[in-house]
Amino acid sequence: PKRQTLQFAARKVGTFTEKLSLLQPGDKLWIRNGFGNFRPKTDRALCLIGTGIGIVPLMSMVQELAQKEESPRVDLFFSVNERGEIPEQERWNQLIETMPHLNYHLLVYNEDPQLFSVEYLRERLKVPEDYDYYLCSSPGVRTVVQGILKEIGAASKSIHFEAFSFA
Repeated sequence: PKRQTLQFAARKVGTFTEKLSLLQPGDKLWIRNGFGNFRPKTDRALCLIGTGIGIVPLMSMVQELAQKEESPRVDLFFSVNERGEIPEQERWNQLIETMPHLNYHLLVYNEDPQLFSVEYLRERLKVPEDYDYYLCSSPGVRTVVQGILKEIGAASKSIHFEAFSFA
Protein backbone atom coordinates (compact mmCIF):
# COMPACT_ATOMS: atom_id res chain seq x y z
CA PRO A 1 0.00 0.00 0.00
CA LYS A 2 2.92 2.40 0.45
CA ARG A 3 4.72 1.64 -2.79
CA GLN A 4 4.78 3.90 -5.82
CA THR A 5 4.46 0.99 -8.26
CA LEU A 6 2.14 -1.96 -8.54
CA GLN A 7 3.27 -5.39 -9.69
CA PHE A 8 1.22 -8.35 -10.89
CA ALA A 9 1.87 -12.04 -11.28
CA ALA A 10 -0.59 -14.17 -13.22
CA ARG A 11 -0.62 -17.65 -14.67
CA LYS A 12 -1.94 -17.86 -18.23
CA VAL A 13 -4.93 -20.21 -17.91
CA GLY A 14 -7.84 -18.53 -19.66
CA THR A 15 -9.02 -15.72 -21.91
CA PHE A 16 -8.35 -12.90 -19.43
CA THR A 17 -4.86 -14.05 -18.44
CA GLU A 18 -4.07 -14.75 -22.11
CA LYS A 19 -4.82 -11.08 -22.86
CA LEU A 20 -2.70 -9.99 -19.89
CA SER A 21 0.23 -11.97 -21.26
CA LEU A 22 0.10 -9.92 -24.46
CA LEU A 23 0.61 -6.56 -22.69
CA GLN A 24 3.77 -4.67 -23.60
CA PRO A 25 5.67 -1.98 -21.67
CA GLY A 26 3.79 1.28 -22.11
CA ASP A 27 0.38 -0.37 -22.56
CA LYS A 28 -2.28 1.15 -20.34
CA LEU A 29 -4.09 -0.91 -17.77
CA TRP A 30 -7.01 0.34 -15.69
CA ILE A 31 -7.57 -1.11 -12.25
CA ARG A 32 -10.92 -0.89 -10.56
CA ASN A 33 -10.21 -1.05 -6.84
CA GLY A 34 -9.03 -4.13 -4.98
CA PHE A 35 -11.32 -7.07 -4.42
CA GLY A 36 -9.65 -8.63 -1.41
CA ASN A 37 -8.79 -7.72 2.15
CA PHE A 38 -6.22 -10.30 3.09
CA ARG A 39 -3.74 -8.72 5.47
CA PRO A 40 -2.60 -9.78 8.95
CA LYS A 41 -4.02 -7.69 11.76
CA THR A 42 -1.99 -9.17 14.57
CA ASP A 43 1.36 -9.10 16.28
CA ARG A 44 1.23 -12.85 16.93
CA ALA A 45 3.48 -15.25 15.07
CA LEU A 46 2.30 -15.75 11.49
CA CYS A 47 2.13 -18.90 9.44
CA LEU A 48 1.59 -18.14 5.76
CA ILE A 49 0.72 -21.07 3.50
CA GLY A 50 0.40 -20.63 -0.26
CA THR A 51 0.14 -23.05 -3.13
CA GLY A 52 0.49 -22.43 -6.86
CA ILE A 53 -0.36 -18.88 -7.89
CA GLY A 54 -1.66 -18.40 -4.34
CA ILE A 55 1.90 -17.64 -3.30
CA VAL A 56 1.68 -14.19 -4.87
CA PRO A 57 -0.52 -12.48 -2.23
CA LEU A 58 1.69 -13.99 0.46
CA MET A 59 4.79 -12.61 -1.26
CA SER A 60 3.16 -9.18 -0.98
CA MET A 61 2.51 -9.75 2.71
CA VAL A 62 6.15 -10.68 3.29
CA GLN A 63 7.35 -7.62 1.36
CA GLU A 64 5.16 -5.44 3.56
CA LEU A 65 6.42 -7.15 6.74
CA ALA A 66 10.01 -6.59 5.59
CA GLN A 67 9.32 -2.82 5.61
CA LYS A 68 8.33 -2.82 9.29
CA GLU A 69 10.86 -2.02 11.97
CA GLU A 70 9.51 -4.85 14.09
CA SER A 71 7.81 -7.86 12.64
CA PRO A 72 6.43 -11.00 14.26
CA ARG A 73 7.97 -14.39 13.65
CA VAL A 74 6.86 -15.72 10.29
CA ASP A 75 6.81 -19.29 9.03
CA LEU A 76 6.22 -19.19 5.29
CA PHE A 77 5.25 -22.31 3.36
CA PHE A 78 5.12 -22.32 -0.43
CA SER A 79 4.15 -25.28 -2.55
CA VAL A 80 4.60 -25.04 -6.34
CA ASN A 81 4.78 -27.55 -9.15
CA GLU A 82 8.09 -26.14 -10.42
CA ARG A 83 10.50 -23.41 -9.29
CA GLY A 84 9.67 -21.29 -12.33
CA GLU A 85 6.26 -20.55 -10.76
CA ILE A 86 7.91 -18.25 -8.19
CA PRO A 87 7.96 -14.72 -9.64
CA GLU A 88 11.29 -12.87 -9.53
CA GLN A 89 13.03 -15.73 -7.76
CA GLU A 90 16.41 -14.08 -7.36
CA ARG A 91 14.92 -10.90 -5.89
CA TRP A 92 12.62 -12.97 -3.69
CA ASN A 93 15.50 -15.06 -2.32
CA GLN A 94 17.47 -11.89 -1.53
CA LEU A 95 14.51 -10.46 0.38
CA ILE A 96 13.92 -13.51 2.54
CA GLU A 97 17.63 -13.67 3.38
CA THR A 98 17.31 -10.19 4.95
CA MET A 99 14.54 -11.35 7.30
CA PRO A 100 16.01 -13.26 10.27
CA HIS A 101 12.55 -13.74 11.83
CA LEU A 102 11.29 -15.57 8.70
CA ASN A 103 11.49 -19.34 8.28
CA TYR A 104 10.97 -20.22 4.62
CA HIS A 105 9.80 -23.70 3.63
CA LEU A 106 9.52 -24.52 -0.07
CA LEU A 107 7.99 -27.63 -1.60
CA VAL A 108 8.67 -28.08 -5.32
CA TYR A 109 6.51 -30.96 -6.48
CA ASN A 110 8.41 -31.91 -9.66
CA GLU A 111 11.66 -32.15 -7.65
CA ASP A 112 10.27 -33.94 -4.59
CA PRO A 113 6.59 -34.92 -4.82
CA GLN A 114 5.80 -34.09 -1.19
CA LEU A 115 2.53 -32.45 -0.14
CA PHE A 116 1.54 -30.70 3.06
CA SER A 117 0.74 -33.27 5.71
CA VAL A 118 0.20 -33.49 9.45
CA GLU A 119 3.75 -34.76 9.90
CA TYR A 120 5.30 -32.09 7.67
CA LEU A 121 3.64 -29.17 9.46
CA ARG A 122 3.90 -30.66 12.96
CA GLU A 123 7.65 -31.06 12.49
CA ARG A 124 8.08 -27.41 11.46
CA LEU A 125 5.53 -25.68 13.71
CA LYS A 126 6.53 -26.66 17.23
CA VAL A 127 3.74 -24.70 18.98
CA PRO A 128 0.84 -24.46 16.47
CA GLU A 129 -1.46 -22.60 18.87
CA ASP A 130 0.95 -19.61 18.90
CA TYR A 131 0.22 -18.69 15.26
CA ASP A 132 -2.33 -16.89 13.18
CA TYR A 133 -2.61 -18.71 9.84
CA TYR A 134 -3.16 -17.16 6.42
CA LEU A 135 -3.90 -19.54 3.55
CA CYS A 136 -3.96 -18.73 -0.13
CA SER A 137 -4.76 -21.65 -2.40
CA SER A 138 -7.52 -23.32 -4.34
CA PRO A 139 -10.60 -24.18 -2.28
CA GLY A 140 -9.80 -27.91 -2.42
CA VAL A 141 -6.25 -27.49 -1.14
CA ARG A 142 -7.44 -24.98 1.45
CA THR A 143 -9.90 -27.52 2.87
CA VAL A 144 -7.14 -30.12 3.20
CA VAL A 145 -4.70 -27.67 4.83
CA GLN A 146 -7.38 -26.38 7.24
CA GLY A 147 -7.99 -29.98 8.34
CA ILE A 148 -4.27 -30.53 8.89
CA LEU A 149 -3.95 -27.32 10.89
CA LYS A 150 -6.86 -28.26 13.14
CA GLU A 151 -5.37 -31.72 13.65
CA ILE A 152 -2.04 -30.29 14.81
CA GLY A 153 -3.76 -27.95 17.29
CA ALA A 154 -4.46 -24.67 15.47
CA ALA A 155 -7.62 -22.93 16.64
CA SER A 156 -10.29 -22.45 13.96
CA LYS A 157 -10.49 -18.71 14.76
CA SER A 158 -6.78 -18.33 14.00
CA ILE A 159 -7.13 -19.68 10.41
CA HIS A 160 -7.82 -17.04 7.74
CA PHE A 161 -8.02 -17.32 3.97
CA GLU A 162 -8.57 -15.05 1.04
CA ALA A 163 -12.19 -14.11 0.47
CA PHE A 164 -12.71 -12.15 -2.71
CA SER A 165 -15.93 -10.34 -3.43
CA PHE A 166 -16.76 -9.14 -6.94
CA ALA A 167 -19.81 -7.08 -5.87
